[in-house]
Amino acid sequence: MHGSDDRSLVTATRQRWTTPPTVGLDAAEGAEWVLVIAERLGLHFTPERLQSLADRLWVRIRALDLGSPALYRAYLLSHPQEWEALADAIVVNESRFFREASLFQALGEHILPQLVRRRDEVGGRRELSLWSAGCSTGEEAYTLAMTALESVPLPSLWDVQVLGTDLSGQNLARAREGVYEPRRLESLPQPWFDRYVQPCSGGRVRVRESARAIEAFPIVPPSQQVIAMRTLTTLVVLVLVGLFFAPQIVEILAR
Repeated sequence: MHGSDDRSLVTATRQRWTTPPTVGLDAAEGAEWVLVIAERLGLHFTPERLQSLADRLWVRIRALDLGSPALYRAYLLSHPQEWEALADAIVVNESRFFREASLFQALGEHILPQLVRRRDEVGGRRELSLWSAGCSTGEEAYTLAMTALESVPLPSLWDVQVLGTDLSGQNLARAREGVYEPRRLESLPQPWFDRYVQPCSGGRVRVRESARAIEAFPIVPPSQQVIAMRTLTTLVVLVLVGLFFAPQIVEILAR
């Protein structure tokens, strides 16, 4: 009987140390962190998503062996390079090609052809600039590039460019490589896979040069991204990143 109790005690103890408890922020802390994150990273957290922010903060607090959000705030003040690590903890670090298939179908079948027709009607340069905001590791941005190449008639006669931006420098570095595990491309239509993807080492695959040539992943400070990219691009594509933008920013992007 005692042996069974001992095993239960060991199991409970292991769970206690291996499963971090859910820790929130009180009202004052939450309001302060929301303002700090918005000012520094340009991300907006609603009250409904405050626990999500707390979870991400505690990832870094535990990693640095600090005891509280207040100590972490002080650490950020003295170690500004930590902001990049926090951005990595906050943003989405995994996506997939052709995510939200209905969105890309609408882009390819209706929206992009309409933009092309309008440009042809008014004359001028045949150029099309698209922005994938919050592109994570590049899957959405490359899907956008493939969609443009498939839907723009005679793309070689057009100056087509796709910009992918993200708060995470680590994400952008992986996006520039354009190398992925095959599972990330499971939703990509087979004809697109054959045209735009090639085998790579280690059982992975790489986006072909035809799609990479029109893709760019510039590093743009968060405070400048929305205005700068909105003035430089024809179309802005937001998938999950829209959750992180303040309503007034989304309104600017929608214009």
